[in-house]
Amino acid sequence: PRVYLSVTVPKFPNYFIVNGVRGQWASGTALPSHEVSVEYILKCAKKIQADGIRALEVRDEAVTQLYEHIDAWHQRSVWNADCKSWYKNNIKGGKLWIWAGSALHYVKTMMEPRFEHYNMRYWNSNMFAFLGGGRTEVEYLAQTGALTGADMNARLAPYLRNEDVPFEV
Repeated sequence: PRVYLSVTVPKFPNYFIVNGVRGQWASGTALPSHEVSVEYILKCAKKIQADGIRALEVRDEAVTQLYEHIDAWHQRSVWNADCKSWYKNNIKGGKLWIWAGSALHYVKTMMEPRFEHYNMRYWNSNMFAFLGGGRTEVEYLAQTGALTGADMNARLAPYLRNEDVPFEV
C-alpha cells in the first residue's frame, strides 16, 4: 500500500485514515500519533469546507518521494536488522512499514498539512469563488442589527488594537 503520512492515499480523494501504513506505531505510544492524525485530518476537512474544494487528493509524487526518504532512513536504523519482524510483514529482509524516526518526530511532522503535496479540485470553475460577495459574516451581522455596541465596533475595526496581537476577524 502507498500511504501518505499514514493518513491518506493517492487516487482516493477526501479519504483519510488514522495511523495507517508507515505510521508511528512502532515507537512510543499510539495515542499521540492518533491525536495528531485526527487533528491533521480535521485541518484538511476545514480547508475543504472553507475553500469550496470538491476533491483533495495527495499527489502520487509526494508519496513516492516520502517512501524514498523513509527507505533511505531505514537503511541505517536498527529496524533494518536481518531478521523477520511483524514490521516487515514477517519476512526476513522485507520492506519496513513504519515511520522513519521517533514518535516526537512524527508528531512534529503532522502539525501542519502541506497542501502543496495535494491536488485540489473545486466545486466552482473559479478557485476563488469561496471569497463570496466580498464581505465577512460579521459585516452582515452588523448590517442586520444582530451585532451592536462595543462588540460591533471592536469586530468591525480590527486595526484599532490596544496591544500587538494577531488580527481576529
